[in-house]
Amino acid sequence: MARRKTATVGLTNELAAQIDFAKDPNILVFTPLGGLGPVDIVTLNMTTGEYTAYDVKTKNYRKSDYKAKDGYE
Repeated sequence: MARRKTATVGLTNELAAQIDFAKDPNILVFTPLGGLGPVDIVTLNMTTGEYTAYDVKTKNYRKSDYKAKDGYE
């Protein structure tokens, strides 16, 4: 169940990043077909012609002395 929650949080962060990029009218936002690929988002700036690839990551706010129930550190 924890893995599913992590995937949901990651997808939510990807969508939030896409929304932030889409606010600029000069930027086109592309995502990989089927959701699989080496990058999560590619943007194309229509005024400069510059493209940028992004790999969205989710930050973990776990305490440094945290120890999982199964003993994994």
